Amino acid sequence: MLNRVIDFTLAYRWLVLMGIVVLLGVGGYALYTIPVEAFPDLTNNQVVVVTEAPSLPPSEIEQLVTYPIERSMLGLPNKEEVRSLSKLGLSMVTVVFDDSVPMYFARQLVSERCSKFHRCCPQGRNHLWVCLLPLLENSTSTHFQGL
Repeated sequence: MLNRVIDFTLAYRWLVLMGIVVLLGVGGYALYTIPVEAFPDLTNNQVVVVTEAPSLPPSEIEQLVTYPIERSMLGLPNKEEVRSLSKLGLSMVTVVFDDSVPMYFARQLVSERCSKFHRCCPQGRNHLWVCLLPLLENSTSTHFQGL
């Protein structure tokens, strides 16, 4: 069997060389056209709403800021979970979306709900700021929205 393969390659060496060149060409084309990332993004599709309310204790942050934001995010389409963290003067609400939802659309949905939260904002708390994370690849500044 091996003798036949060797005899064929010796008899038709130009055909074998052309086959190797074709395979190298196809491999080079595939190397440059297949979209492969060196560092693939393995994180889930999430938007984080960071709200800053200086001088409020964690219990008031939870009642006045975190809980209303969480409630407004509960009805979002293709949402997998909503989780939050309240600290001294800081509230973080993380909304995790299904992987099929584009990041721009998820940020838009959360931004619309944050603007609705502006109407429910506690009176006298005009110094609340909302920051949507993660920042998008092409953006150069943080999207802040005054509440």
